[in-house]
Amino acid sequence: MKKYIITLLLPFLLFSCEDYLSIDSPSNFDNSYVYSNEGEIFRALTAVYSPLTEIYGGRWITAFIPNTDVEFNAADEVLSAKGDDFASFEPQSLNTDLTGVMTSFYKAINLANGVIAGIEGCELYANADKTQPSNLMQMYGEAKTLRAMVYLDLVRCWGDVPLMLKPSSSDDEMFVDVVDRDSILTYMINDLKSVEPTMMYAKDINYGVERANREFCQGLIALTALTRGGWSLRPNKENPADRGQMMRSSDWREYYKIAEEYAGKVINDGYHNLTMGFEEFWKMVCNLGTVTNDDFIFDIPLLKSSGTGEYCYYVGVPMDSDNGTGTNPYGKSSGSYNLTTLYMLSFDEDDLRRDVTCVNYSYDAKLNQKGPTIGDNNLGRIKDGKYRRIWMETPLGSTTTKSTGVNASYMRYADILLMYAEAANENNNGPTQGAKDALKEVRKRAFPSDKWAEKVDAYVDALTTKDKFFEAIVNERKWEFGGENKRHYDLARWNIYGQVLVDFYKNAVQMGYNANFPTTQYLQWSNIPDNYYYRQVDNPERPGTLMLEFVGLHKREKEPTEGKYTRKGFATGFIVQKTDAAGNKLDKSDPANWEPCPTLKRCFRGYFTDQTIDMIDPEKDPVPYLLPFGQTFISANPKIKNYYGFK
Repeated sequence: MKKYIITLLLPFLLFSCEDYLSIDSPSNFDNSYVYSNEGEIFRALTAVYSPLTEIYGGRWITAFIPNTDVEFNAADEVLSAKGDDFASFEPQSLNTDLTGVMTSFYKAINLANGVIAGIEGCELYANADKTQPSNLMQMYGEAKTLRAMVYLDLVRCWGDVPLMLKPSSSDDEMFVDVVDRDSILTYMINDLKSVEPTMMYAKDINYGVERANREFCQGLIALTALTRGGWSLRPNKENPADRGQMMRSSDWREYYKIAEEYAGKVINDGYHNLTMGFEEFWKMVCNLGTVTNDDFIFDIPLLKSSGTGEYCYYVGVPMDSDNGTGTNPYGKSSGSYNLTTLYMLSFDEDDLRRDVTCVNYSYDAKLNQKGPTIGDNNLGRIKDGKYRRIWMETPLGSTTTKSTGVNASYMRYADILLMYAEAANENNNGPTQGAKDALKEVRKRAFPSDKWAEKVDAYVDALTTKDKFFEAIVNERKWEFGGENKRHYDLARWNIYGQVLVDFYKNAVQMGYNANFPTTQYLQWSNIPDNYYYRQVDNPERPGTLMLEFVGLHKREKEPTEGKYTRKGFATGFIVQKTDAAGNKLDKSDPANWEPCPTLKRCFRGYFTDQTIDMIDPEKDPVPYLLPFGQTFISANPKIKNYYGFK
């Protein structure tokens, strides 16, 4: 699939920020030619993937990620003049990325609409058997699946958005109305259900999981249904300055039934499993590989030469460039994407996913591990270890940076299993055997086989009520998908986003007090590391280089008496000493003279700060997780308006 994207001609791709409205984005190819044979139809279809690489390989993962208990970026003391304080829930419509990304979304939609209309109007389609899978019907369903995926993400990030179901032309209405999100998602679900039976499985098509295949269509129906049946932030149309409120539709249960049915189809079809180990899977991802029978369901193909592709660069373990000295053939990784330290601490000590996902070091230009990446009062700065250049069997080159060619993993089989388990639990007022089996399958890969009796079978079998099983799903999705940007979507549709943020803040403060004042009342945190210790030692996996060895990183331990270790603050830095008007620190022996660290004060600032947290009711006060429409986008269509108090 990747090589076909490279060969696309520009006429397929011409589109400006106003084009989504009504203005022509014509192809220079006559439709009667393009849609006269399957090869040309496939070329037209491949054009739809091009703007997706711009989106999912670029600012979508580097900018639009609000803070959660998993993904996390610190906020500066002063708001950005660029309006890009997305992490702390303070984006502004003046931010240019808002318009750029949405323009790319509608470019993809318009191209998909063109393919759909072209196929519907061609002789091949008129003569096709529309009840059986075929190459033509696969491409038809593929275009609709990609369109539905884009609309799902538009809705999840902006709420109500303009809906376009046919390719733009000069005859179209000049200004497109914003449409209610429930109507959009319902349409997409029904549209996908109509094409799913005639699509082909990844194992039966060229490029496999790098194309929107039948099992992805089934999984997307499930995900869209869970979103449609879940909660979302709704605007106060009478008062655009109001933050809005969290609501779900009265028919939500019908969509959970759809989710159970279609996630169940993927499971029952039996073409996927979790045979590959967790680390083995992510090593394959980093080596630009895929298979059609394991955890891969749909990967958005990214190109080494596309100018985008932030995985193993922005997202991943940091690595210094050797500046041409020849000591590092892998290139540079900024590793600017962060996970929370509390997330790392939430894992079971035997969970294999923890040390794959959570990394506390970087690499120097000679490939020695250095660091650590977390500082004395950083609640973030854990690096996403799923993406490591060091794993690449064919290094990209010493001068390389982004455009790594590492795909965007949009949906995995583990996601299918957990969506099924969640829906089945809700629909049956408690976990069915199928729901338990699905959860067990995910956990079996997460733990060594000698731990299965305790941490898979006994753990899951003890979840006998709907509430307990749901809580387990909330946690399992956290542990499974850390660093994959799913958490904020999940927390929103479950309507627990506010409570999770409040708990994160309060728990971190309590951990800080326990670390600095062990005799205080917060004894439940006595196992949380107050400090940790590290040193460089020889790396047996890469002779001639050094690795970091940690003591006390995951649970509180005494300082080692043998060997030369460096001590680093952990939970001790979650709170800091207050100062007087002259800037002098107050008496540190008095707990009243301490306060949350600056990172903790500001990280959720658009929702609450240390001064306002006690005024927040997470059951009533919604997290402002949605994005505003960009100013340029609004200027192009006066029917579009910002709500939720956005500036």
